[in-house]
Amino acid sequence: MTKRHSAIVGMALVFLGWGMAAWGKIEMDNSLSMKRLVAPNPQDVTPRKKGDDIPFGTLRTPEGKAVDVEDFLRQKATILLFYQGGWSPSAKAQLQKLSGVEPDLEKLGYQVAAVCPDKPERLKDSFPQALLNFSLLSDRNAQVIRRFGLAYHADLGELKKEGVNLKDYTGNNGNVLPVPAVYGIVQGDIQFVYYYPGAQASLDPRALLSAAQEAAAGKMPSASGVLSPAP
Repeated sequence: MTKRHSAIVGMALVFLGWGMAAWGKIEMDNSLSMKRLVAPNPQDVTPRKKGDDIPFGTLRTPEGKAVDVEDFLRQKATILLFYQGGWSPSAKAQLQKLSGVEPDLEKLGYQVAAVCPDKPERLKDSFPQALLNFSLLSDRNAQVIRRFGLAYHADLGELKKEGVNLKDYTGNNGNVLPVPAVYGIVQGDIQFVYYYPGAQASLDPRALLSAAQEAAAGKMPSASGVLSPAP
């Protein structure tokens, strides 16, 4: 190998090293950014609101099939529900309650999907499809939950006192949960959002249906935002 060739190879290796270092920094920055998207408690979350862009990411069906979030939310008007997992009695009660208006939402042209951090294989165990007509989707690493601004650090000790081992559901050692939330998304645009930091808060199905009707008609939904705890 000539001196010239050696110099060229040397420079190429230097640039390659710089590129790898830069890529490693980007990966580290992305990881740190995801960590910053987790609030210390439910009251400090900052959910995406009307007018914000929908986030990117991948969810999984109970069968493990990948679902691209952006494609899913742009292909059809969507009611997107976030719940904490199949271990939560209040989440089960809320989803089953909201499933009562699913036929009306479908007539309006909406697809309805529910997202939680449970691993795919636990979704059907928690909510049999016979009870719920909408799609159940897994976000076991909470990436989409974080990007929606709903993530917070749960107290694993408190959950264990309640008999909940989060790892049994998510399959990982994390402690990130979403505050319960309901989004109305039309043509890829967020039209309304209800979220509730309190575990016992509940959305009245009639309020959801009313907001969905207004959004489907191109009107500004009359109400959205933080919900108070259920009485």
